[in-house]
Amino acid sequence: MLLTKSKRRCEVCLAGYPDPAVYTPQILAKLIQDYAQAVLDYTYHEECQLVDEGFPESNGRERIHQIFCSFDKVTELSRRCLPEKEVTDVLGSELNECLVWRRGALLYMYCKTVKDDAERTEQIDANFMQMLHDGINQLKLILPSPQSPPPSGDGEEVPKKDDTLQLINMGILNDTLLLGMMYGGEMCYWYYQEQVNTSKDIELDKDFDAKQLGKDFLLPYIEAVDGVLSVHGWSSQTAKQIIKYFSEH
Repeated sequence: MLLTKSKRRCEVCLAGYPDPAVYTPQILAKLIQDYAQAVLDYTYHEECQLVDEGFPESNGRERIHQIFCSFDKVTELSRRCLPEKEVTDVLGSELNECLVWRRGALLYMYCKTVKDDAERTEQIDANFMQMLHDGINQLKLILPSPQSPPPSGDGEEVPKKDDTLQLINMGILNDTLLLGMMYGGEMCYWYYQEQVNTSKDIELDKDFDAKQLGKDFLLPYIEAVDGVLSVHGWSSQTAKQIIKYFSEH
C-alpha cells in the first residue's frame, strides 16, 4: 500500500512540471520536496527487500544502482527547474541529509553483508571497493562539525553543560549522525584492510586516506558514547578495536 501511494505521489509531482516558468520558485521548491519525500518512501520499500534477501549476488548491485538513479532524479529535477539555487537549498537540510544518509547506509549494509559472508568475501573485487569508497564519501558529507561554544567573560564561571548541549557542541544533533559515524568508521576500516593486506589485483585509490578518515569518524563517536551517552545503551567497543588496529598498522 505504501509503495503504491508513494509511486502515485511521484507521478502527481512530476505531472506538475510541463512548464516550470508558470510556477513561482517557492511553489517549485515545495513540489520538488514532495517528490523527494515520495522517492524516499518508495525506495525504502526496495531497500528493506534487499536487506531481507541478503543483497542477492545475482542482482543486488543492480538494484542498489536503480535506487540511486531514483535519488539522482531528485537532484536533476531540482537543477533543471531551479538552476539558480543549490540543491541543498531547494530540498532543505533535513531532506538533503536523508538522501545522503540513505545512500551511505545502503552501501554500508551491502558491504557488511558481503564482509560477513566468508564465501562472498573471497570474491571482493574492484566494484565492491568502489562501493565501499562511495559509501565512505557519502557518510563523510554528514560528518558532524563541532559547534563553537559561546564565549565567556574573564573570571566568569562556565556552567556545567547538560547532555543535550554537549552533543550539540560536538555537532551531533541526532542518532542518525552518531550511527553514520560508526558506519563510516567501519567502512574505512574495511577499505584500509584491503590497502594494507590485499593480495588481489585490485586497483585502489592510493590518495584515499582511509585510516585518517576512520579516525575522523570514530574518535568523536567514542568521545560521545563514553561520555554523554555512556548510560544510553551505545557501545564504543568496536570503534576502539578499529582505532587500535589503525594505531598498529
